[in-house]
Amino acid sequence: MYNEILKKVFNKTIENGYDGHWHSFYAMFNRLFLSGFYPITGYFDEYKDISEDLSKEGVKKIAANVISLIDNPPEFATQMIEEYLSSEYGGKESIKTRDMRRYGMILWDVNNKSAR
Repeated sequence: MYNEILKKVFNKTIENGYDGHWHSFYAMFNRLFLSGFYPITGYFDEYKDISEDLSKEGVKKIAANVISLIDNPPEFATQMIEEYLSSEYGGKESIKTRDMRRYGMILWDVNNKSAR
């Protein structure tokens, strides 16, 4: 839901969910890989059903969370979000969404170099 609000109200997207921390991961991965250690990798997706409260207090929480994702939010950002939610979901007590997160796992054996 937050991505939807960011896109439709502010024409923005969340660019990097890792807040730039991927650089340190990438450096560590390269150091081991280039030294001859090759990992076992795996990935999995996790789905979570989320119910967002659309009461007055719930909308204020949603607005605060969305605003925290924006650099230099506009002065009336909270009001803009409240108006958007009212026009899209007015009259509803809550809205259900499904969140998907993708995780990656890397297992390194640093005791033995791998043969390629």
